[in-house]
Amino acid sequence: MFKDPLRPNGFKQTDPFLDMDHDNIPDSHDPFFDFDKNNIPDSMDHFIDYNHNNIPDYQDPFLDIDHNSIPDSHDSFFDMDQDNIPDQQDSFVDLDMNGITDGIVG
Repeated sequence: MFKDPLRPNGFKQTDPFLDMDHDNIPDSHDPFFDFDKNNIPDSMDHFIDYNHNNIPDYQDPFLDIDHNSIPDSHDSFFDMDQDNIPDQQDSFVDLDMNGITDGIVG
């Protein structure tokens, strides 16, 4: 089963145009969603590597998607949208930068 490291606790999407891989196709309608840009749809990619360190994310003890040198599993200030508000406390997380809140983390 595909486990999304960006949304480990689940996610309810509120942005109907959310386009994380910036291919002008909303992710909810994108059969080829490829956030790590390796030309394999993430739903079929056994080697997803969102932080591009050549270690598949499911095996990566130092997964650091927000690139702040703190493994995300220990990062109390995880901030994917780089607005200096920890995403768990941020009511306006907009990862695709289209001005619409992406959703609610479960």
